[in-house]
Amino acid sequence: MEEWRPAAGFPGYEVSSLGRVRSLDRVDSVGRRRKGQILTNARRPLRTSKGGSYYRVRLRRNGRTEDAPIHVLVLESFVGPRPPGMHACHNDGDADNNALDNLRWDTPSSNQRDKVRHQTIARGEANGWAKLTETQVREIWLSPLSAPLLADELGVNKETIARIRRRELWAWFAEGLPPRPLRRVTARSQR
Repeated sequence: MEEWRPAAGFPGYEVSSLGRVRSLDRVDSVGRRRKGQILTNARRPLRTSKGGSYYRVRLRRNGRTEDAPIHVLVLESFVGPRPPGMHACHNDGDADNNALDNLRWDTPSSNQRDKVRHQTIARGEANGWAKLTETQVREIWLSPLSAPLLADELGVNKETIARIRRRELWAWFAEGLPPRPLRRVTARSQR
């Protein structure tokens, strides 16, 4: 059953437990009566985040128009204000599902774990900024060559090689690999 509540911080609007937003009947600035209506969701990239896009609605507040993310409106209207440092999270990983029972306030690290679990985050080669392939990371992990030699061979910084070997980068991928060899081949030992 759909329940409607006033939109937190936006007088003249209501938000539903199913993630819909509507305007209320009102009189505009020139005295005309305007009938309330369900607002159309628009998908716009978040300006404050590097990833994803969420459904937003354009609402007016204090004479200014603002884009409001629907998942945040639902949580603020039904659960309460955003606790400091918390994110609005989708339980099922589907950013299109803004129903109240699919949303929660949670920590940024929990939100990141959700993205990994739901496979909605670009990791490894799927990340557009990745300079290495999974095959190259496997080679780095299993190679007895030193970090400087591998860095020259693969065209990356030696610190990148060291961070992969310390499981600071690509750690999720290294979990499925066999143990690393003990002996390292350096430029000096190759002479």
